Amino acid sequence: LTSLHSDRRWGVLLKAVRRNEEKAAANMDRQLKMQLETIGENIKINHPKLDSLKRVKPKNPEAITKFARQVAVKDSLYKEVLSELWNTVGWVGPGLVGRKASEAQLLVLKYASSYTQKKYLPELKKAVRNNIVNPYQLAILEDIIALSNGKKQIYGSQISCDDDGKYYLPPIADRQQLNELRAEAGLPPIHEFLKQYGLTL
Repeated sequence: LTSLHSDRRWGVLLKAVRRNEEKAAANMDRQLKMQLETIGENIKINHPKLDSLKRVKPKNPEAITKFARQVAVKDSLYKEVLSELWNTVGWVGPGLVGRKASEAQLLVLKYASSYTQKKYLPELKKAVRNNIVNPYQLAILEDIIALSNGKKQIYGSQISCDDDGKYYLPPIADRQQLNELRAEAGLPPIHEFLKQYGLTL
C-alpha cells in the first residue's frame, strides 16, 4: 500500500473517484429536486381542482366525493415518500433542491394529519436554526398546525375554502401585530398576500 500511495497515479485515481462521487451526489440532488417539484405541482393541481368542483352549481356530490378520495390517496402517498426523506436526511432546503422543491414539503404537510405535522415540525425548526431554510417556511408550518388544532393562525399564511368553494382567511391571533410578525418571518404584507385570492383583511 505504501508503494501504491507513493505512485503519482494514486493521486490521479483519488481525484477521479472524488469527481465521480460528486457527480453521483449532484445527480441524486437533481433527482430529488425533480421528485419534490412533481409532488408540489400535483398538489397545486389537485386541491384547487377539488375546490373548483365545490364551486360548480348545481353541485355533484358523487364527483366531489370520488375526486376527494383520489386526492386523499395521492396525499397519503406523498406523505410516505417525504416521511422517508425526513427520517433519513431531514428537511431539505433550497440550497440543495431549489426553492420550489423545498416548499413542496410544506404542501405535503399542509394536507397531512396533525400528528404528522407535529412530528416533523422539529426537523424544520432545526433546518431554520442551521440556516438551511428561511424562517417563512417555519411560520407557514406553524400556521398550518395551529389551524389543524382549532387555534388561530399567527402569520396569516393560510387561506381556506368553504363548502361552496369560496376562499376565506381563517382567524388571526393578533391582527394589529400581523404585518410586523410577517415581516420578521420574511412574508410579504398581508394585503399583498390576500390580493391573490380577491380578499381583504
